[in-house]
Amino acid sequence: MLQLGHFIRSCISLCSAGGLGDDCSSGVPWTGFPGGTMQPTSKPWAFFTLITGVLSVLPPLAMSSTDMCRCLYPLERELRYNNRLQFTKHNFPINYTILVHHEEVLRISNITRLSASLKSRGEEDIEGSLQRIWLYINKEVMKKIRMVLPEQHPSQRYISDLEGLLKLIQMHFPQSEEWEFPELLQEIYGALMNQEPALWKKVKPKALLDNCCKTMKLLFECDWNGRRLTSAH
Repeated sequence: MLQLGHFIRSCISLCSAGGLGDDCSSGVPWTGFPGGTMQPTSKPWAFFTLITGVLSVLPPLAMSSTDMCRCLYPLERELRYNNRLQFTKHNFPINYTILVHHEEVLRISNITRLSASLKSRGEEDIEGSLQRIWLYINKEVMKKIRMVLPEQHPSQRYISDLEGLLKLIQMHFPQSEEWEFPELLQEIYGALMNQEPALWKKVKPKALLDNCCKTMKLLFECDWNGRRLTSAH
């Protein structure tokens, strides 16, 4: 089991370092084929399929912050500005928006406000709770973006890959049957489950991915671009 865990961590580290070549990256060029269809020039899902399959048979394990950062670095790489610009702006009509829950527009200001509210209520593990709600919200955001895209849309694979990375990250959160969101975040979770909310928001896909990237760098103490950012807690 220890050897298998070491293998998984090595694969993730190798991917984040670019050691698996194009198969690790979803930001790949697209090539037109006869018949007007669009196909990717590489197979980015090969890595995710392999690792997800291995992880599915393992019990969840607590991870150090260093291990978590190794899982986050591939996501951060895919969320870099050039990718967000190409795949969620240039590939869409001008001023294109999608409908999302009000709670799914998660900005840094929302994280700061939620952190202060949780502190005032005397909640414990505020950082971990906010990280989990960030993960859940962004999984829902990616799903909504993917669902509006035609199957052959040139951004379909990119968004699907981001979904896969978020699912991979989720597997590394310590799991417990007794764990639950603090009451304040439970309210947000409940609102996201409502299929007919009182308030929908029209938001550009790029803005949603901008939020995902910025709040990730705030919430997780990783060495982003060679410098340490302070997490919200």
